[in-house]
Amino acid sequence: FRDPHFFDTDYSLLLNAYKTDTNYTDFKRKATGGKIGLGYQLTKFTIGSLSYRTDETLITDAGTAVSQILKEEFSKGTQSTGALGTSWTRNTTDKYLDPSRGSVQSASVEYAGGPFGGDSDFVKYFLNAKAYYPVFAPSVLSCNILWGHTVSTVGGRVPIFERYFLGGPYSIRGFKSRTLSPKDPNTGEQIGGNKELIMNVEYIVPLFNEFGFKA
Repeated sequence: FRDPHFFDTDYSLLLNAYKTDTNYTDFKRKATGGKIGLGYQLTKFTIGSLSYRTDETLITDAGTAVSQILKEEFSKGTQSTGALGTSWTRNTTDKYLDPSRGSVQSASVEYAGGPFGGDSDFVKYFLNAKAYYPVFAPSVLSCNILWGHTVSTVGGRVPIFERYFLGGPYSIRGFKSRTLSPKDPNTGEQIGGNKELIMNVEYIVPLFNEFGFKA
């Protein structure tokens, strides 16, 4: 739930609750949690926000993993996370959905553990920039760059469910989902990374406007 003008003010309210059961190729992730956030319209195009999330995550069905790194992660059982995050977004696009011109820049930081409780201790950073240019109506040229970095604050490994596994239509096209990742040097199994850098350039052409299909 998101109210962009909470009580008819420049503040926005975000309330989110979830219970997910996700099957990946190498394990299953079950997560239950929620998030509450408060944003403020700083300028016509800029919003700043502060949020807190809490969840419990369980990794199951590890399959035939032989990597000691993976075995240690899978043996931890249910792990809880409490995190405080802040973000900044500047949006000058002509439409919130399917923009054809303008740009979006965003930055966020999330701190988990410490005074916010839970079993996970890390800091996660994101920087993202997108730009849209109309070419031959109604086609659009889209450019995107995303940088992410997650750092453990206690010197250990970042939890596997907070690591980056790239590939697929929502990160790097041409590769199967979650197939781009650092590997255990001893077994060759993918263990996820704590950094990501994604750059995309796409030429978007509507196929059936009434259904929102694009190529």
